[in-house]
Parts: sequence; C-alpha cells; structure tokens
Amino acid sequence: MLIHLAAEPRHTPDIGWDLLMPDNVIATANVFEAARAGGVSRIIFFSSMHVVGKYEEDQPYKAIAAGDYGDLDPDAVPLITHEMPDRPDGPYAVSKIFGEALGRYFTEDHGISVICIRFGTTSPDDRPGSDARSFVSYFSHRDIAAMVEASIEAEDIGFDIFYGASANTWKIYDTPRAWQVLGFQAQDNADSFR
Repeated sequence: MLIHLAAEPRHTPDIGWDLLMPDNVIATANVFEAARAGGVSRIIFFSSMHVVGKYEEDQPYKAIAAGDYGDLDPDAVPLITHEMPDRPDGPYAVSKIFGEALGRYFTEDHGISVICIRFGTTSPDDRPGSDARSFVSYFSHRDIAAMVEASIEAEDIGFDIFYGASANTWKIYDTPRAWQVLGFQAQDNADSFR
C-alpha cells in the first residue's frame, strides 16, 4: 500500500512548469514506478477537484461557488461526476491529470489497484476558509482520515476516481459516490461553521 500526497501544491494561474514538473510529474512517475518495482498492490493518489475546475464557470456551479444560492435547492443540483470530461482550471490541475492517467496506466498495464482522490479544501485549523467556495470543497481532518482508511480497506477496485470532501450542504462534486462505493460516511459539514 502506498499513499501519495506529495506535490507542489500551489494552484495559481501564473505557476510555471519549472515548479510543477519536478514534483507533480517526474516525482509522481518515479513513485508509481518504485511502487511497481516493490510489488505494491494499491496506490492511493491524491489528485484535486481542480482537474474539473472549469465546470465552476458554468451555472449553477458558478453561483454555488460564489455563495449566491438564491432559490437553488442543494439536493437538486446535478453533481459533477468522475465520468465527465476533465476541464482543468490551470497548470496545477493539468499536472494532477497526469497522475490520474498514470494511475489508469499502472492498473491496466501492471495490475496495481489505484484509487485517485480528487481532494477538496482543508486547513491547519480544520475549518472552511472565508470564501464561499470552501463551503463546497471543505474536507475535515477526520473525514480525510476516514476516506483514506476506507480506500485502504476497499476490495475489488482496479482503477477509480472519487471526490473527497465532507458532507457539506452545498455540493458541486459527486462526493456521495465515494461514501457508497468505499463504504464510509463523512461526518462533518462546512455549514456548521457559518
């Protein structure tokens, strides 16, 4: 079992490939290859919601990410699924798509189980940020731990992608699928901090 969280984490429009390539591409490829050579049976790769971040420029996602809920029903919002085409919102997101593609390749070519978690937003103080979008993507420390534990214990998974966030009232991404497939329930909700 290998859990891969290491990366250049900065997600800014002006971040250069000179910063992203060493950690998010070359080192990630080296980690996957070392896992294969070492006989690792499962890799849990932390990707990012940013790989589909451009959907947040479309309605109703744009309004929700801005906190403009109006008369939207949070239970009626069509969620962005893992089956929808990638729409990266910057170079960082593109580098994470590389890791996901690498995972699919290592599953199909080498038989290694790979679970990709499109990670939401966390913070050292375990609270959502001051921006409205973090009320969509907030991922509490205990929910992160529960998802990782469920990913370790899950059976019969070759390659799959899941969205990682807490049980927030306002969702854009299909986080409930992870709870169903991996068999755990997120405990926290960003709205409890409003």
